[in-house]
Amino acid sequence: NNCVTHAYLIDENNYVDSYKMVFSFVKAILCENKYIDNSKCLDCVLCKRIDEGNYPELKIIEPDGMYIKKQQIIDLQQEFSRSAVEGNKRIYIIRECEKMRTEAANSMLKFLEEPDSDIVAILMTNNINNVIPTIISRCKVIKLNNISKSTDNVDMELDNLAINFV
Repeated sequence: NNCVTHAYLIDENNYVDSYKMVFSFVKAILCENKYIDNSKCLDCVLCKRIDEGNYPELKIIEPDGMYIKKQQIIDLQQEFSRSAVEGNKRIYIIRECEKMRTEAANSMLKFLEEPDSDIVAILMTNNINNVIPTIISRCKVIKLNNISKSTDNVDMELDNLAINFV
């Protein structure tokens, strides 16, 4: 329906290019060129900034040591409570979301329960069984096929998959 939901839970299933696929998805959401005619825009400034980690509307959370801590989620919520600097969508990615401590997961739930229309959450996990059920229930779950080795045409596959998400 050409719409983006507020939260996705990506079950990576040890898919070797899952992070690359998520970045293609992020670009498909944010890029002004919108992957015209099933082709990457290739050279737009926004996509380059996303690749370089220099786009203010994209935040990536990863475990701090062994866990994702409550303070990381609080910092994310505070940052996303302010208006966007650029663009009309803000996206955050939480890698290894199954490693959220209980306090962090509870803070995350509050963030997911009352979504802003301009914020998209992408949670990633290789162990969906360790993600609390209430988080799973608030996300659109996407299970990737287990591909343990990168293929030559993975970029085309990833782009097509990202296009199908939006």
